[in-house]
Amino acid sequence: MKEVKYKFKSKGFSLIELVIVLAVMAILALIAIPSLNGVRENSKIKADKLSCESIKKSLSILVLDEIIKVDKSSNSIVLNFDNNKNLKNIIIQGVIGGETLNEIDAEVILKSAFSNVKAPQANVQILDDGSLGDTGVIDKYHIWIEQSGDIKVLTLIKKEVF
Repeated sequence: MKEVKYKFKSKGFSLIELVIVLAVMAILALIAIPSLNGVRENSKIKADKLSCESIKKSLSILVLDEIIKVDKSSNSIVLNFDNNKNLKNIIIQGVIGGETLNEIDAEVILKSAFSNVKAPQANVQILDDGSLGDTGVIDKYHIWIEQSGDIKVLTLIKKEVF
C-alpha cells in the first residue's frame, strides 16, 4: 500500500502579520485624524463667513427697499443666540422701521429676515473685512450700517468673567 501524505496549508494569518497590519493602521490614523480636525475647523470658519455674507445681503435688501431705515450715525444690530444655537433676540441701536414702522416692527422684520441665520460655529472671530481675529467662544453677530449704506458684519467673542 501507498502512504498518503497530507500537506497542511495554513489558512489564517500569523500573529506577526496581524500586528504589522494593526501598526500600519495606527500610523495612518495618527496622520489622518489631525488633518481631519483642521478641515472641520476650516469648514466652520467658511460657514461663519457665509452667514456674515447672508446677513449683509438680507439687510441690504431691507435698506434698499426702505423697509429698514438708518436713524443715526452709530447704528448697530446684534444677533444673540441661545445655547441651542437658535436666534434668541435682536438688539437694535439707531435702526428703525420704514415710513410707518416703529422700532418694535423693525425688530419683527429683522427676526423674520434672520430666522434662518445659523449661530457662529467657529472658535475664531470673523472681522468685518472677512479676515480672522481673536479666538474664543463666539456667540453673536454684530452688524453696523453706516450712513453711506455700507454694512459691516463680524462675530463677537463672549467675554467670560471668572
